[in-house]
Amino acid sequence: MGDDFFRNRLDQMIDFRHPLAVLANRMPWQEFEASLPQRWARQVKAGKKIEGLDLFGPVSVVAGGGNNSP
Repeated sequence: MGDDFFRNRLDQMIDFRHPLAVLANRMPWQEFEASLPQRWARQVKAGKKIEGLDLFGPVSVVAGGGNNSP
């Protein structure tokens, strides 16, 4: 693929001496990626029963329960 005349490559736009670029190169990204799935695994949660009123009278709703899956 040829170079686009009007666009710079990303590695040409980044100053690798910038403190954030230096930090990003020193971060242990593989350790983070390995530990995150266990931390944010989907969990089944118990709901909380909420009593209230609406236009049609007393209601009972279960909130916050379920299996946080899409």
